[in-house]
Amino acid sequence: MTKILIILILLFPGNNAKNRLKEFNAKLDHIVQVFKLNILDRDLCLKLKLDASKLARDVKKYVQATPDLAISMKSELLEVAKKGKALNVYISCLRDTGMYITSLKQFNYANNFVYGDLEYMHKAQYCSEVLIFSIDEFVAYIVKNPEPKGFMIRYSWKKPHEIGGGTITLPVYEESIQILFDNQMHPERLEVELFNIICTPFPDY
Repeated sequence: MTKILIILILLFPGNNAKNRLKEFNAKLDHIVQVFKLNILDRDLCLKLKLDASKLARDVKKYVQATPDLAISMKSELLEVAKKGKALNVYISCLRDTGMYITSLKQFNYANNFVYGDLEYMHKAQYCSEVLIFSIDEFVAYIVKNPEPKGFMIRYSWKKPHEIGGGTITLPVYEESIQILFDNQMHPERLEVELFNIICTPFPDY
């Protein structure tokens, strides 16, 4: 039986590649959907980012091990690998607990197939581009830096009609996205007021 399968694969490599492409795409779609449905579950999201990274590696290994692929099929497979890598970065940006430098290019690329909602907050009002990002009940305030130079951002925040809030200082690197804060601790949708936002460019060395 094994010999028959090998012969069939050798005779019809294109059909096998098509099946593998469907399989890889199905895995990618599954990771995206589970992420969107469980975005507030940080532990699960950290597992999903590893799954996305593994998918990208598996696709590349398959391409390297299948030298007779048609150019168009190879291109489609490598596109899946590219999406897997970008999805890993995307999930890391939104749900990783550490400071994660997120490529703006990869974040935007992943968001084109994840379909997270992005809304500008009075774009002209701030020293950089501040946006509200949301998927389901997850809400994050992010700063976007499309420029080739980074800066420190210092901002104050408070919830409307409440006493308190705080002041935070964060580095925002070149051509990247940085989360200012999110509603992980209080999953109900929140609104905040941002003020006293100051951007200080990194010094030239």
